[in-house]
Amino acid sequence: MPTSDSEDFVTVLETADISLLAVVKSIFDGAAIPYLIQGDEALSLLPVGRLGGPFARRGLGAAVMVPPEYAETARELLKEP
Repeated sequence: MPTSDSEDFVTVLETADISLLAVVKSIFDGAAIPYLIQGDEALSLLPVGRLGGPFARRGLGAAVMVPPEYAETARELLKEP
């Protein structure tokens, strides 16, 4: 359930792992948590593989943001079991 207005959102996760973003989107969609992801477009443009991945993505990543009233719940859902 993405939304487009990020003025009052807080960051709950930063990652350069594009597969993790898919999991986070699924979790938040299932929990009806509104979210916005900034920076994920650039991740799919970078080279991947043995030589490109770790070096190309250094310093880059995506920020997953939610409204402040959902932040605590979102962080709990993202904790490792």
